[in-house]
Amino acid sequence: MMSMRRIMKSAHEKGLSGIGMQEYLTENRETLNDAVTQDDFLIALKKIGKSVGGKDLKKYESWMEEFGSS
Repeated sequence: MMSMRRIMKSAHEKGLSGIGMQEYLTENRETLNDAVTQDDFLIALKKIGKSVGGKDLKKYESWMEEFGSS
């Protein structure tokens, strides 16, 4: 997926759209098999948010203090 993102970014930077972009993607289809890089992960990490908020963590901690774990 990230290689697709890189190709699309490159096409966008070249001002391609529509049929021109389709041709560019076809010409560069081998690039889609490139491995995901560490930079891809770092970019993804900057875009995601926390799945659990601070309020939920406090509720969990309170529950653990009261009932403990098994």
